[in-house]
Amino acid sequence: MWHILDIAKHKIMVNSTIFQLLLVAWLVAAGLGSKGSVRGQKENLEAQLDQKMRGKGRLNNEKRRKNQAPNRHYPEITAHPRSLLEPYIMFWRPQKVGSSTIESILISYAYRHYILPRVKSAGVKSSNILCSMIALCALAKADSMKSYSTYRNELKDVIYMMMSTSSISDKRTKNIDRNEAILKMFKAEDTIVPYQYKISSNHQVCNLPYHIVNNEIHCAFSSNLTETIHTNKKSKDFNIKQVFAVREPLSRAISVYYYWGECYKVGKLLDDKTAKTRGIGIQMGSLNSTKPIQGPHFLYHGQETTVPPADIANAYASNLPYAAGMPGPCYTWSTFSNSYKDAVEQIYKDDIMTIVIERMDESLVVLAHYFGWSLAEVIQTISKKTSSPHPKYGAWPSEAVRVMRQSLVDKGEFAVYDASNKKLDGRIKSLKSAGFDVDGEIALLKRLKQEVAVTCGNLTYLEHYRKVLKRDDLKQRGVVNKLREVDDVYFEKGHVFTYGNEIMYSFDICNSCEAHAILYSMGNIQGYMKPNAKNAMNHTIDRKTNLLALAAADKDVINLPQFTKCM
Repeated sequence: MWHILDIAKHKIMVNSTIFQLLLVAWLVAAGLGSKGSVRGQKENLEAQLDQKMRGKGRLNNEKRRKNQAPNRHYPEITAHPRSLLEPYIMFWRPQKVGSSTIESILISYAYRHYILPRVKSAGVKSSNILCSMIALCALAKADSMKSYSTYRNELKDVIYMMMSTSSISDKRTKNIDRNEAILKMFKAEDTIVPYQYKISSNHQVCNLPYHIVNNEIHCAFSSNLTETIHTNKKSKDFNIKQVFAVREPLSRAISVYYYWGECYKVGKLLDDKTAKTRGIGIQMGSLNSTKPIQGPHFLYHGQETTVPPADIANAYASNLPYAAGMPGPCYTWSTFSNSYKDAVEQIYKDDIMTIVIERMDESLVVLAHYFGWSLAEVIQTISKKTSSPHPKYGAWPSEAVRVMRQSLVDKGEFAVYDASNKKLDGRIKSLKSAGFDVDGEIALLKRLKQEVAVTCGNLTYLEHYRKVLKRDDLKQRGVVNKLREVDDVYFEKGHVFTYGNEIMYSFDICNSCEAHAILYSMGNIQGYMKPNAKNAMNHTIDRKTNLLALAAADKDVINLPQFTKCM
């Protein structure tokens, strides 16, 4: 009898909760002992099943981690002295704020300075694991901290959302026991990873009270959360830098419409079994539609290059698909807080560096100071997602724009955007007061971008950096440019790689290396203007200056730290 049960347990692929309910019913029907003995047998089998499932989960996680990092020498990277000195960086990154530039800068810096980015599925396959780790730390303290205990349900909700795609409201009203089972499936030991990650650059959202997020943010970077909880470590014990990106709210809302609309079109084709069996590589924006497409969040008129009809535009504006937290497009403030007023209050403090996409050059100069980096580290010459030339909000029906604007004001999006601009102004003012020639640095940054664009935009010269990444055993991406982040030629010529499961282009490395070469030729080793230094552009930039020319003239150049992984 027990042999038959054991076979069934392995063959029936159901979750542990359903299996346990079926098991109890079967035991009672079979008359196996008294009520007390049935409960004891049930608990014993539960323990065995839980142990097997968790053991299988750990094996799957270990296999997944290995598959995510082919040919990477992680022990060498994390043991490097540079890695130990680098700060932890949390990039609070809402979707569709034009943040790909910052992501590329962070990933490029991580690769060149022996730092590992924490991918969203490291340890547990999840879309929002870092916030869940913060929530686990807070839950462990909820009994002893009153300011945490009142948010116990919210902390659990974060983990529920990570483990299931169902809505929170549905799970609460239909099956609370299932919620508890989901929570048991994600424990601190599940987050253990073999190496120390120090940068988060993907779309992480933590819709929790900011005092909890800020107090427990160190948990997001823990390689052993069980140890972190038990040793009672605090965020102030770590050097953590937080970065937050915002975009003009109306522009973002329009971008959300076209991006998700194009996703709906791709999803519709993927539903075609014939397309699946043929293995068609589907590119965003490659499909035309002559009729509207109903998606999970809104009705899309079907054309990326045109304005939607007034009725569709008004319907979208009246019911924007934003949510507080995951999944889907979220309010920007919900990236690291549970209210826009709380987010605004924190933005005005110094814990978070705000990047305003419409003021990218100013933001990058301030970011370099915030991190203590050279200007060469924040050079990006190829803007991402430029292959999506959808109409701007000024072309949309005026009534739809009016309704959309009012909704974004009411929900706090403009308050967050305005606060971010004012805080950026404040940081610039503080740098100037300290004697830094911020205007000169902005001019230098623009000049560096112009010159580096010429060098790194040359595919023949760029071949050097492709070979460098190839030699370092980085995994190359496929040839289909699905997201249309950049021109197809970079995929066709093999310039797209993976580092820590994040996309990295050969020109990302070229940008910083060549900018360092220019600064070196100018005698500006630090990469920024010293306090009280004036006339930042008095130095002449030699158009013929590039790293390969410098290395040919002086072989010792390649041994300088700023040129690590450039040759």
